[in-house]
Amino acid sequence: MTTIVIIAALLFLACLTFWLNKENLRVLRRWHLHHVSNLPYRQGIEIILLSFQLCLIFGYFLFLWSKGENTSYFVSFLGQGNFDWRFFLFLILYLLALIEVTMFVLIGLIEVVFKIDSRATFQKMTWLAFTKQQPLASILLLLLTTLTDAAFYFGIVHLSLREERWGFLLTVLSFAVVKACSFKGNLERIAALLLFLNVGIWCMVATIVYGWLVGALLLGLTYMMISFKEQHR
Repeated sequence: MTTIVIIAALLFLACLTFWLNKENLRVLRRWHLHHVSNLPYRQGIEIILLSFQLCLIFGYFLFLWSKGENTSYFVSFLGQGNFDWRFFLFLILYLLALIEVTMFVLIGLIEVVFKIDSRATFQKMTWLAFTKQQPLASILLLLLTTLTDAAFYFGIVHLSLREERWGFLLTVLSFAVVKACSFKGNLERIAALLLFLNVGIWCMVATIVYGWLVGALLLGLTYMMISFKEQHR
């Protein structure tokens, strides 16, 4: 029952993310103009998605409480972290893999297969951009996005699906698909899917081997690189 609820929530989250990022969504643009015009439009979308994910997290706890299950294990799971010397080696390997996979996807796939300028495609992939005009809001959004995504995907989804045969794959794939839906254009979504698959695999391995805090740290470093990449577009 829990697995069905989680999968349904993931599907709805992916559809909501895709819908909110449609270019011709005039209703949402009018709402942004009248109510939160001081924030960039994309940040407003991320705040809506964050709010929905937080509702899913609270709903998950309410679902467990209604079944009489203990939630203390989930809280203790979020506090696990093993920062030994092997973690720093793991971190270096992750950063190298992230750079290499990024170059492979952008150059090998986009330029060789699709015959399209990878630099132009990379510049179109705007997400979680850091803005100099509102640095505090950008940092706060980055932190909230990291903690919410880590708690939802590498916490709730991982713990709910880990007994399933394809639990690891479903967790990573759901993370990558939802993030890919945040981009516009089919080519940008394909590139984002491959990149976030790589990120999800490494963060999941870090969560399983070193604890949730380590997985959240890797995710935060990745989001920070993406955010500051947008600053220098």
